[in-house]
Amino acid sequence: MLTETVLASWFCQEAMKEAIRCGKTAQILLEEESRFSPFDLAAWTACVGEPERTVLNAQGQSVAVPADICKMIDENLPRVIVYRRREFEAEAMVRELCKRHNLAVPFMPAIPHPPRAVNVCVIANDATDARCCEQCYVDCGIAMREQLETGCGTSWPSGTTSRRNSRARRNRRVRTTLQRCEGE
Repeated sequence: MLTETVLASWFCQEAMKEAIRCGKTAQILLEEESRFSPFDLAAWTACVGEPERTVLNAQGQSVAVPADICKMIDENLPRVIVYRRREFEAEAMVRELCKRHNLAVPFMPAIPHPPRAVNVCVIANDATDARCCEQCYVDCGIAMREQLETGCGTSWPSGTTSRRNSRARRNRRVRTTLQRCEGE
């Protein structure tokens, strides 16, 4: 995976050199997302043909990239695959990787969606929880009512009477709010 600092890492450089020595096929996964130190592809391609290419390490120091690694990257840039994290994009990325290298696509079971409503707990400040619960009720309708009225099905450990009392007060406020919403 090609990120901003991977080429500056001695360990990564050694791994790439060994792959080149062994004649392994390279497939570059390119990081583009700004949250994860993206590789500056524009700066890299602008330096093609220069006698020495450098990259910055995590400390901001310039590190020379060996010529054989530069050549390997330049040769494989047309076949680069951008790394993706969203579920449907990640699945497409894996399929493309497998297709390019004649590998069977791994079985990815579908994530089952819950067949019924999901319990929702609202944690809110006492000054604002009534408005929050009102909004939940308006947004989710009657199905949410039972969830809110039962206190979200939360059970507190034994010996936590203040939490139970607080929960009971909150449930009374929620019921009052729901009744007020129904009356409107």
